[in-house]
Order: sequence, then structure tokens, then C-alpha cells
Amino acid sequence: MKLRWALAASLGLNLFFAGYLVARPSDSRRDFATEMRKPNVTLRRVFRERREVLIPLRKSVREAHRAARAELEREPLDEEALREALTSLRASRNQLAESMHAIVLEVAPQVAPADRKVLLGRTPGARRK
Repeated sequence: MKLRWALAASLGLNLFFAGYLVARPSDSRRDFATEMRKPNVTLRRVFRERREVLIPLRKSVREAHRAARAELEREPLDEEALREALTSLRASRNQLAESMHAIVLEVAPQVAPADRKVLLGRTPGARRK
């Protein structure tokens, strides 16, 4: 019976220490977090300031997407209605993109040149290398 408890305790401790070694933050994680902090704080502040504009634009894109999906699923297909729904979706997306780009243009001068790389990953459609 004592052997079972000893084995269970040993297994528990091994799992605990293995979990700790896997989950502990490494230097590269800390460096990344430090690198991200400054632009993220600025972005969050600007997004908060623009919330009244961005929320309705995002809602408009979602609604236009739903309308386009509904037209695509409709039987029989009404090509003209689908074309109008897709045009509305494109217009909604363009309005949101213009607002997002305005935010990037506002934030970019406020951060260091090295930190601007972070902004590339925050824009819709950005490609990561």
C-alpha cells in the first residue's frame, strides 16, 4: 500500500515539474511581449477612441455578409439581387478598411520605427513572413 502512495506521489511530482518546465515563460516570449507592448497600448487607445465609428462599421459588414449569403442560398437565384448584395458588402468592407487604415496612419508616427512592424500584423489581410 505504501508503494502505491509513493508511486502516485512520484508521478504527481513529475507531472507537476514537467508542466512547470513546459509552461514557464522563456526569454524569447518576454522579448516578444516587450516588443509588442508599446504599439499595442497605442492601438488600444486609438481603437477605444474610435469605437463609436468602428462598431457600426463592423456591424454593417456582418449584416451585408449575411444578406449576400442569403441571396446566394435563395432559390431560384436572383442574379441582380446577388449583385446588389455583393456590391453592398464590398462597400461596407471598404468603409471599414478606410477607417482601419486611418487608425494605422494615426498610430504609425507615434511608435518607434522598429515597432511599426507590429502594425503590419494588425491590419486586415496582412501577410506574415
